[in-house]
Amino acid sequence: MVTLIAPNCEQYDEYGVADMAICAHRRTALLAGAFAIKIMIAEPQVLFRSALISLLNDQHDIEVIAAAGNGKEAVRLAKDRQPDVVVMNIAMPELNGIEAARQIHAAYPETGIVMLSIHSTAELVHDALRAGALGYLLKEAARGEVVAAVRFVAEGRQYLSQKLTNILRDLLASFE
Repeated sequence: MVTLIAPNCEQYDEYGVADMAICAHRRTALLAGAFAIKIMIAEPQVLFRSALISLLNDQHDIEVIAAAGNGKEAVRLAKDRQPDVVVMNIAMPELNGIEAARQIHAAYPETGIVMLSIHSTAELVHDALRAGALGYLLKEAARGEVVAAVRFVAEGRQYLSQKLTNILRDLLASFE
């Protein structure tokens, strides 16, 4: 199930001013099918990486343009290939996914990042979002949820899987 944290599609300049024109243009082009969403997969497990590539390449509006098996390679490929969205595992060798996301986001703030993890702790979700990720998915997510997350993040919108939303809602309720 799709859950929006921030329904507005906003991108910000270096001064924190929203640039809705960029986002509106991108959303219009995506809806019109003018171009495919360029994806980079960063996943150390070969089988899971191959499954993600296959799943995403099967979509008419998505093209996987790069794949990395470690965090350092992900940062380098983000520079070389400039994907629209990076789908990255948190548990990456050589450079963990959160630090790789932080570096990619700092250098290319227009690149959306979806973090993948087997972990559903509020602390990890918080760390991933603070590093610049717009999305966070559990590896147990259904195929359709992975595709939905990529599309949401490509539009500049945030995405959390339903299970995470429930966990965070329960956490917030405990503060009341």
